[in-house]
Amino acid sequence: GDQDVIVDNLSTIENASESSITFLANNKYLSLLNSTKASAVIVNSDFEEDEKFNYLKTVNPYLAYAKISNLFEVDDDIKIPFIHESAVISDKATIHKDVYIGPNVCIGPNCLVEQNVIIHSNCSLVKDVSIDSGTVIQNGTVLGSDGFGFAPTKDGYVKITQLGKLKIGKNVEIGANCTIDRGAIYDTEIHDGVILD
Repeated sequence: GDQDVIVDNLSTIENASESSITFLANNKYLSLLNSTKASAVIVNSDFEEDEKFNYLKTVNPYLAYAKISNLFEVDDDIKIPFIHESAVISDKATIHKDVYIGPNVCIGPNCLVEQNVIIHSNCSLVKDVSIDSGTVIQNGTVLGSDGFGFAPTKDGYVKITQLGKLKIGKNVEIGANCTIDRGAIYDTEIHDGVILD
């Protein structure tokens, strides 16, 4: 297409403006191209282009969209190393020097935070939590709290002490306001590369 076209935003097909780049990763949205205002479209490499748009052709449009989304991210000033002054960290915790720990984070005893971990604001690592390198914990998440264990009796419930730990692998991303408890007897484990929300 036109090599001089300028795009300044990434948008869905339906909401695109004349300065948008959009993507077609699923052919069920193909008919929406008839009404979109986008000037550039990411499409599959076998897509038959026309003169209507500027096309970026790739074997994986969704992956291209993911990579291009990084170009439009507003800098949120996350710089490693950084530990916010409001963070509360147990003297029984071990924290690598190259981490980001945001405002109002609480890290309890027997927690281990490895290199290049990012823990956003208002998170709690209650106790016995290990987080391996490159992991991101989004805002408001609670890790390592007691699991839900109670034994019923005729007089009510007796709490089961949670003896396990929580182990989080490398390059994990945990979304906002998640809770992951320690195990009752065995450790709760989130393995390398897991993404959840």
